[in-house]
Amino acid sequence: EVHADVANMLLQQWTGLESEFEREVKRLLRAVRDEHRLAINWVAQTRDGYLEMLTRPHAEKLKLVHAFQAMFNAVDLELRGAEETKNELHERVNDLQQSLWEISDVEREAAEEERSAVMQDSRLSDGAQLLVSYAVEMLQQEVLRFQATQSGASLFLPA
Repeated sequence: EVHADVANMLLQQWTGLESEFEREVKRLLRAVRDEHRLAINWVAQTRDGYLEMLTRPHAEKLKLVHAFQAMFNAVDLELRGAEETKNELHERVNDLQQSLWEISDVEREAAEEERSAVMQDSRLSDGAQLLVSYAVEMLQQEVLRFQATQSGASLFLPA
């Protein structure tokens, strides 16, 4: 039989131990939720930036194409059949193509730099390391609780 004072002392220790364990685990779970929220926001921002890059207007390209269309439409239909006019139009088409390729190359380089920046961003790997540390802390709390429980239980085990 356990004396009432010893039982009360053990109950107080157990209650304190459990409340400390619960407080620490709640803190760690809150930190995991916060990290999850940050990761979701980072992914959303990265995705939105990518979508913005894909849907941004290409005003410079459109301006060149519209200027070419206006020039082409200004050429009389009868003159379009002439060999000199055909050669001139082909030359202008080649110039337009070259200009569009140059603009596209600049945009591709900018997109590649942005992709590299996203790939080199250590946000996700840092977040994963943080989650691992939180898991280790939770395991440590469980070990501490187990050790405290065992030390209290050993008082009543036969020697």
